Amino acid sequence: NFSFLGKFIFGTDKPLVADDGEEPAREVYLSKDYYLDTFEVTNSEFWIFTQETKYKTEGTIAGDCK
Repeated sequence: NFSFLGKFIFGTDKPLVADDGEEPAREVYLSKDYYLDTFEVTNSEFWIFTQETKYKTEGTIAGDCK
Protein backbone atom coordinates (compact mmCIF):
# COMPACT_ATOMS: atom_id res chain seq x y z
CA ASN A 1 0.00 0.00 0.00
CA PHE A 2 1.12 3.55 -0.57
CA SER A 3 -0.09 7.06 -0.01
CA PHE A 4 0.07 10.24 -2.01
CA LEU A 5 -1.43 13.65 -2.25
CA GLY A 6 -1.83 15.86 -5.27
CA LYS A 7 -3.53 15.66 -8.66
CA PHE A 8 -4.42 12.59 -10.67
CA ILE A 9 -6.87 11.55 -13.38
CA PHE A 10 -9.92 9.76 -11.94
CA GLY A 11 -12.28 7.72 -14.11
CA THR A 12 -12.29 6.90 -17.79
CA ASP A 13 -13.73 8.14 -21.06
CA LYS A 14 -14.21 4.52 -22.22
CA PRO A 15 -16.27 2.69 -19.55
CA LEU A 16 -16.93 -1.03 -19.92
CA VAL A 17 -20.37 -0.74 -18.31
CA ALA A 18 -22.61 2.19 -19.23
CA ASP A 19 -23.73 4.43 -16.35
CA ASP A 20 -21.32 2.91 -13.84
CA GLY A 21 -20.08 6.30 -12.65
CA GLU A 22 -16.55 5.89 -14.00
CA GLU A 23 -16.92 8.54 -16.68
CA PRO A 24 -15.85 11.06 -17.63
CA ALA A 25 -12.15 11.04 -16.84
CA ARG A 26 -11.46 14.09 -14.68
CA GLU A 27 -8.68 15.63 -12.69
CA VAL A 28 -8.98 15.18 -8.94
CA TYR A 29 -6.90 16.83 -6.25
CA LEU A 30 -6.30 15.15 -2.90
CA SER A 31 -5.31 17.59 -0.18
CA LYS A 32 -4.25 14.86 2.27
CA ASP A 33 -2.38 11.59 2.00
CA TYR A 34 -4.64 8.83 0.79
CA TYR A 35 -3.99 5.11 1.19
CA LEU A 36 -4.67 2.82 -1.74
CA ASP A 37 -4.61 -0.91 -2.08
CA THR A 38 -1.93 -2.60 -4.15
CA PHE A 39 -4.20 -3.23 -7.15
CA GLU A 40 -6.83 -0.98 -8.68
CA VAL A 41 -10.35 -2.31 -9.17
CA THR A 42 -12.72 -0.49 -11.51
CA ASN A 43 -16.45 -0.28 -10.95
CA SER A 44 -16.86 -2.57 -13.95
CA GLU A 45 -14.51 -5.18 -12.51
CA PHE A 46 -16.26 -4.98 -9.13
CA TRP A 47 -19.66 -5.38 -10.80
CA ILE A 48 -18.43 -8.51 -12.60
CA PHE A 49 -17.09 -9.83 -9.27
CA THR A 50 -20.46 -9.28 -7.57
CA GLN A 51 -22.29 -11.07 -10.40
CA GLU A 52 -19.94 -14.05 -10.44
CA THR A 53 -19.75 -14.49 -6.66
CA LYS A 54 -23.23 -13.22 -5.65
CA TYR A 55 -21.42 -10.81 -3.27
CA LYS A 56 -23.78 -8.30 -1.65
CA THR A 57 -22.50 -4.84 -0.78
CA GLU A 58 -23.72 -3.01 2.31
CA GLY A 59 -25.67 -0.69 -0.02
CA THR A 60 -27.36 -3.63 -1.72
CA ILE A 61 -28.27 -5.23 1.59
CA ALA A 62 -29.64 -1.92 2.93
CA GLY A 63 -31.65 -1.39 -0.27
CA ASP A 64 -29.71 1.73 -1.31
CA CYS A 65 -28.36 0.09 -4.48
CA LYS A 66 -29.66 -2.29 -7.10
